[in-house]
Amino acid sequence: RICRPVPQIMILPLSVTSTFFFILNVRKIRPTSVELNNDYVVSLFSLAFSESKNNITSVTIGNGVQSIGSSAFYGCSSLASVTIPGSVQSIGYGAFQSCSSLASVTIPGSVQSIGDWAFYDCSSLASVTIPNSVTSIGNNAFDNCSSLTSVTIGNGVQSIGNSAFDNCSSLTSVTIGSDVKTIGDSAFRYCSSLTSVTIPDSVQSIGNSAFQFCSSLTSVIIGNGVTSIGENAFNYCISLASITYNGTSEPEIPDSAFVGCNIESVNVPTNYEGDTFCGIQVKKPDKPVDPSNPDKPVDPGNPSKPGKSKAGVIAGSVVAAVVVVVAAIVVTIVMYVK
Repeated sequence: RICRPVPQIMILPLSVTSTFFFILNVRKIRPTSVELNNDYVVSLFSLAFSESKNNITSVTIGNGVQSIGSSAFYGCSSLASVTIPGSVQSIGYGAFQSCSSLASVTIPGSVQSIGDWAFYDCSSLASVTIPNSVTSIGNNAFDNCSSLTSVTIGNGVQSIGNSAFDNCSSLTSVTIGSDVKTIGDSAFRYCSSLTSVTIPDSVQSIGNSAFQFCSSLTSVIIGNGVTSIGENAFNYCISLASITYNGTSEPEIPDSAFVGCNIESVNVPTNYEGDTFCGIQVKKPDKPVDPSNPDKPVDPGNPSKPGKSKAGVIAGSVVAAVVVVVAAIVVTIVMYVK
């Protein structure tokens, strides 16, 4: 018998006793759209639709589902849209791996973790916003998402996993949340369209090869909380010309961290201890001056009020001395007349 596609199938909650018969029956049809109404049914999806998953273009996950399990929609190559409700708390290992037609996904504010390989090789995914509720992004979570152009990482995220955004070759913009503490090994490696990145003060460590081969990267701002930068972290970022480091002392950093870059300047604060950063001469801010009189430094306590130059101090002293001498002469003349 030829199994013809049907436009939609709604999957209702199942009992364990009906699971076997459900799987046997569902394999006889070719649905294009499905609705999954509980965690148990979501966990059965890849098994039940193993022979027809490439027909499915739309998935609606019912409110009440708390977890999208491992490999739940793995290899659904025609899946273009998915609705994730506000009840979902975790997206599991490989949940949407190789869903090559998935162009967009909204991750609700209830999700706390995104598992390893969760959206790996979703080659049509163009943008993603990770909400503040998420605390961790798993290893390879968005690896090889070659159409991904922008990423916003929420302020609740504390760790970005190894190779989380590796080989996202179209990524031009990334916003890293203010609570991130660790950027994993190869996290943004081969993001060849990324032009600039700001690493917030919360970050303590940048992993090995974290931004390696980001060939369009021209500027990097590194927050004052960074204490270690890994091997090859910015290796062969051939367009990298400017680094701004906001810390007061050089972090633990190997010689290989910036190999193959063309760094022209490393800007550091006035109170930076030392003259180099990874062997590169640093540039500290010049003392402010009065634009109307560059020879006079600005009073640090009152930037709007110019301070006195050395020449001005000397001139003032001379005038004061002359005044004293003239006053003494006047007093002498007055006493002589009397």
